[in-house]
Amino acid sequence: MFLNQKGLTQQKLAEIFLSCVEGEQIPTFNELQKVCKVGIGTIQAAIREFRQEGIIELQAQPRYGTILKSRDIGKLWSFLDKQYLTGLFPEPLSLEMQGLSMGLREAFRAIGIPLVIVYGYGSKVRFDRILCENAKEDFVVSSLASAMEKRQENEMLDPVMRFGENSFYAAGSLVVLEKAGTEDAAAETLTVGCDASSYDHLLLTGHAFPKAKLTPVGYGEIPFVSLSGGLDRVVWHRNTTAVFPEKLVVCRPYQDMAVGLDIRPVCEAVLSIDRRQRMLSEVIRHIDPSVVTDIQQKVLRREITPVF
Repeated sequence: MFLNQKGLTQQKLAEIFLSCVEGEQIPTFNELQKVCKVGIGTIQAAIREFRQEGIIELQAQPRYGTILKSRDIGKLWSFLDKQYLTGLFPEPLSLEMQGLSMGLREAFRAIGIPLVIVYGYGSKVRFDRILCENAKEDFVVSSLASAMEKRQENEMLDPVMRFGENSFYAAGSLVVLEKAGTEDAAAETLTVGCDASSYDHLLLTGHAFPKAKLTPVGYGEIPFVSLSGGLDRVVWHRNTTAVFPEKLVVCRPYQDMAVGLDIRPVCEAVLSIDRRQRMLSEVIRHIDPSVVTDIQQKVLRREITPVF
């Protein structure tokens, strides 16, 4: 899209005002001139238009500068070249994830920002995609446990929003799928599936089956491989998309198989960004996580049909 000088100035100012904290000082005109690379008159005209349209409200403070009192996030966003945010989510195999996806989409829509959701990849891949140079995606939804694990490797990962207990995995939804007829098999002889691209699956599988040799399996492939008899054991998330005949697969509560592991961080969903993305951090501060989880709970109670 071609922009004239006015349009380019408005675009840059929109980025700046989205990055500022309400109630704090905005950059001076001299500082804005250095960033926008236009005359002060052009900057003044663009700001005046923003104020007249009700996009921003400024207040002059003697000896302190000009304060950003308020702003319209959606209207400022409309001036950006980037017209939407992109979030990376796990595959929407469960009602928890479907509800979380729907809740976040609605919450961003409420502040005037379209959200594009990309599903798939393990959590390790999703984190690397937002932390790489010239990242095209903006944030990752994962468990709190996997975000904390990744943060130990890369301190630039910032879990900026938590969604509360059992928002990633509902209480009691983690299970172990057991191939029928292998109940008495020795642990070291079992074929145990594990998706190594997922921090959570590595943690949960390793704790439940510390002596077993792990066989690579994609998380989305687990139902099919289990039904075909290709795995003796695998950790799974009970959901609405897969039904296992008991004569082929026995479903056991995960906690019965892994006593002593605190799974609360695995069961809580968080939204993480690259902490260097200041504008994104400030925008996400305007999302109320309780609005998101309220929609998620309605999906879980089947009061609404998820659109994700």
